[in-house]
Amino acid sequence: MKGIHIKKRMMILLSIVILFFTLNVVDAASFKDVNHTSWYYNDLVMLTGKNIISGFSDGTFRPTDLITQDQFIKLIITTLGKTDITNASGYWAREYINEAILQDIIKPETPFNYDGYKMQITRAEMAQIVVNALNESYGDLSTYKEKIKDFDQIPSKYQDAVLKVYSKEIIMGYKDGEFKPENILTRAEVTAVLSRILNKTRIKDIKVLTSAEENRLKNYTKNAKLPYNRGTDKFVDFGTAITKIKSYNVDFKKTAKMYLENFIYGVNFEQLKNDTRMLDEVYKTVCGIYDVYDGGTNLKYNQYIDKKIAEDIKEKNITLARFETNENLMYISKDETIRIRGVLLYKYISTIKEGMQTEKLYKENIEIEITLNSLRQPIVVQYFVLGGN
Repeated sequence: MKGIHIKKRMMILLSIVILFFTLNVVDAASFKDVNHTSWYYNDLVMLTGKNIISGFSDGTFRPTDLITQDQFIKLIITTLGKTDITNASGYWAREYINEAILQDIIKPETPFNYDGYKMQITRAEMAQIVVNALNESYGDLSTYKEKIKDFDQIPSKYQDAVLKVYSKEIIMGYKDGEFKPENILTRAEVTAVLSRILNKTRIKDIKVLTSAEENRLKNYTKNAKLPYNRGTDKFVDFGTAITKIKSYNVDFKKTAKMYLENFIYGVNFEQLKNDTRMLDEVYKTVCGIYDVYDGGTNLKYNQYIDKKIAEDIKEKNITLARFETNENLMYISKDETIRIRGVLLYKYISTIKEGMQTEKLYKENIEIEITLNSLRQPIVVQYFVLGGN
């Protein structure tokens, strides 16, 4: 930033251009292939305004494109208010699908196998996902069964879901009286479905970090009996620490999430039997190659990884997790380590671990401690479950 008038004028012009394009991002009118007179236009305006639906990088919406399973799952998750998930590297929809599994919106037979989600989604499959995303009650559905001429052609596992979405006028039949369960909806038609979900039904509440939850997390005290506990004095408190934390130019939140979501949980014992390289890399990225204090014993980092893998295989663990936190829940300890509090949601898809249930969503309040090594890389020191007040 140099103090000459021409530079200032250029900065002002650049700001105007940036503002113009930013406004267009959430405006349905900005799509090259959408007309104000299109039948779905008002629904699209509402959905883009809520950051639920968006277009493609070329500025199009592609209303006649047929919807795929992964696209619809993302739209359902964002419709439920979960708009902070971003596209993953590799397979873009991975995190949306994992969130849907955590919230019982989808129940795949083989978690972590994402190939099938790239296929188009039928109206019957869509009905099941919608029902799983709602928090609704239903009356007698038998009268609606009589209204659907091709009801007997609907696969039996989807019949109940079809009746429920039909009764709530979310996914209706065609003019000939048929539901046509194998038909595929277009992106334009899906805007109508999402609009009806928001306007006519009660949806699942999958939000985790409410203001009340944040306050409760801040009020927890530390357990002095924990190993490596360095006392309760805070160098920089909640809310005010973020300025200093940002000055490190390190994504501590990403490190915390990677550790909890991809090492402690997020494992598949079947995959670990054949290939442990990914888990090794995750651990070394977030924890380095330092010795580990585990259960009263000092272990080399590779010994600790091997122990973790052996336990997951023995217990037949297939797990998913999500760690929810934000800038207001970070502080800097007296020893200048970064402390992050948040809510850990996790689920065992498979396990024989004593005391754990499959398909149950567990919730724990977590604090994770991160330090910087000599190369200024973030390293997880410990994490623990918060308790008491």
